[in-house]
Amino acid sequence: MITFDTRLSKAQWVELTGQFCRKERDIQYLYDALFLHSRNPKQVKQQYAGYVLLHVHRTCPSLLSPKLPELVNLLDADDNHSSIPRQVFSVLQDRPLPEALAGEVFAKAVDHFLDMKQAIAVRARALECCENVASQYDGLWSEVYELANSIQPQDSAGMRSIGGRILRRALKELEKGA
Repeated sequence: MITFDTRLSKAQWVELTGQFCRKERDIQYLYDALFLHSRNPKQVKQQYAGYVLLHVHRTCPSLLSPKLPELVNLLDADDNHSSIPRQVFSVLQDRPLPEALAGEVFAKAVDHFLDMKQAIAVRARALECCENVASQYDGLWSEVYELANSIQPQDSAGMRSIGGRILRRALKELEKGA
């Protein structure tokens, strides 16, 4: 039996993902590990659950849809493993979001992007999440443009690349009058 208590290999993540997608294992098992917070001082269980979360999202994303609001709430917890915001934003950056959740997702993504204490990967995924929300709902491209334009030359090459791509898209959308 695979548990989140042990170091999982990529092969085991894929195997576990398949079990969730085929409904051989209850998805609640994954959620229980994600919502651990500080019960595990090293948060290893939560970190590995985050990796599996991303694999589930890529393999059978509809399985996560009922729990999107709870996943978004994970962004508020200060005692999460540091990889959790990155994984949650990765799930949210390329999927349709219900209008009732989109504003909250956008606000949290902006906050995480602007927080310079966040890891670069978290900030990058948060910016991509802002782009995703703006592509689905009118009136946000000017804010996305400002966010992408705030990336500095001293930021990482990856952040500058993502920012440049999003800046170009936001400019196109603003020119179209979106």
